[in-house]
Amino acid sequence: MRIILALITMSIILSCNVKKQYERGDLVKSKSLDILTEKFDLNENNTAILFMETFSKDSLIIKNSKSEIIKKVLLDSRPQLELTSIQLFPNNEDIILDFKNSRKIFIKKKELSKYKLIYISKPAYESNKYVIVFTNNWKRLR
Repeated sequence: MRIILALITMSIILSCNVKKQYERGDLVKSKSLDILTEKFDLNENNTAILFMETFSKDSLIIKNSKSEIIKKVLLDSRPQLELTSIQLFPNNEDIILDFKNSRKIFIKKKELSKYKLIYISKPAYESNKYVIVFTNNWKRLR
């Protein structure tokens, strides 16, 4: 029984479809970031999560560490825009991104407080994989 449980656990770990990338460096000031900071009230107490272009009517439920729903969002990209949605979250607790019928992504408080910008995208050719980039640099959009 233990062997079966260990094999199931290993297969789940190995089939993980979330790739996290961390970029080093302090917050780099730029004109675009200043506009984002002003428009969305980005400050030391919150982090912006930017959902990029490859989402197609993806239902997302955002929860706190107690599994209480913070927000429900429908992510639907437009082909001509690289950015689908910007969501701001307090960086004082863990959050859970629950993509309905797909995957749950856990983002730790430590990651939220260290990085001001988190970019999440899905490769167009694999609908159940996610790439998450933690950074303090504003990525220039098209």
